[in-house]
Amino acid sequence: MPEIPQKTVVRKITASMVTAQKDYAESSLDFLCDAPEYLLTVYIYQALHRARGGKYLTFEESPIDIDYCLGRTRRGRKPHELRPRGRCDLLLWSSRAKPRAIIEVKRNTKNIEADIRRLAAMLLKDRRLSFGVLACYICQHISNKSEAQARKKLETILENVLAKTQSIAEGRVRFELSNQSILRAKVSDGRWVWRPVCFIFTPIRVNK
Repeated sequence: MPEIPQKTVVRKITASMVTAQKDYAESSLDFLCDAPEYLLTVYIYQALHRARGGKYLTFEESPIDIDYCLGRTRRGRKPHELRPRGRCDLLLWSSRAKPRAIIEVKRNTKNIEADIRRLAAMLLKDRRLSFGVLACYICQHISNKSEAQARKKLETILENVLAKTQSIAEGRVRFELSNQSILRAKVSDGRWVWRPVCFIFTPIRVNK
């Protein structure tokens, strides 16, 4: 069976974030940012698991184990950015049981730079990984603001995150932003605007 396409992976991740928000709002009357981050990870896992295409999926793999599965056995001190004792939220494997893509999940943009740096470092270190995805969402409470003001604030937040991502990724990995509209949500504390975001990172291939 052919591998699940990268575009399908990103599309399924984005759709699962929308579903997670809808389900959580219905069951709790709260916004998804109030839920444990692991809930969103499970929704993404389920969406990818059901998608057509060759793949395997596992939770909480360490950079050291990913290195080993890619055939890197050389010892030495790991770059600090890799956080070798940390764990990746999801690992997408190829149908041949080789690590293919790292998926990191964030319920907001707080401290997102560390995850961006780790993804960039992983892809820079081993270009046998095809890509990485950082899935998160940005949101803004409408409160006493008009919806137009809230949307403008949301765009400002995204622009700031994009600038940080660009400064980290430039010259190390390529990155692009998934195309997704701003959505509305109504929960117990009022109305929100929000947007699911996927940053897609790919290695810079070196021609020899």
